[in-house]
Amino acid sequence: MLTYLTKHASLKNIDSYGILAWNKKSKLKHSNYKMFQDIEFENVIDNQAWDLKNYILSLEELENTMDRIIIETNREL
Repeated sequence: MLTYLTKHASLKNIDSYGILAWNKKSKLKHSNYKMFQDIEFENVIDNQAWDLKNYILSLEELENTMDRIIIETNREL
């Protein structure tokens, strides 16, 4: 996503809402309208969501495996 945003958005404007909390937005003229109409942006967002969902599912599976190991370990004690 960062690669796309670097080419199509003002990171300074985005960072003004984050930990950098810029007091002033970029002096460069930029509109996000075209970006929100771009199929590439939609695909980048969709891919990011897909990756995050799979990551969460993997973590849940790992948690279940750890729980089973703990249960089996306690049975042996």
